[in-house]
Amino acid sequence: MAYSDQTDLNNTFGSYTVNKWLNPNNEDSPSTSARLTWAQTSAYADMQSVLAFSKYAWPIANKAGTTPQVIVDIETVLVGVRLYTSLGTKDIQYDEQTGMPRHRYTALESWAYRTMDEIVKNKRKLDAN
Repeated sequence: MAYSDQTDLNNTFGSYTVNKWLNPNNEDSPSTSARLTWAQTSAYADMQSVLAFSKYAWPIANKAGTTPQVIVDIETVLVGVRLYTSLGTKDIQYDEQTGMPRHRYTALESWAYRTMDEIVKNKRKLDAN
């Protein structure tokens, strides 16, 4: 199961960029679909491992069966970061204060994990069961 799709990725990262991530060798092959499925499965499992500690039932949905937008956004970011970093990032820099490596999407990735933490700690309320 996935909360996000390629349209969400295109809207967040741009279709040109997403197509480069999904098809790094510029081939028309099933590997494009397989890369997206891999990244979605990985992000979904990561989210489940964190959000399982929240008060919300998994999979997260409201009474109408739709997913809160913030959950879609979190998964979209995590999928995009997985696709990006799986190609071997070339823009790694090191944070001067922490010494930790950073890439161009580190801020978005940090937002996703921070938001999940806020959901678990009941600092964010979702329209969900």
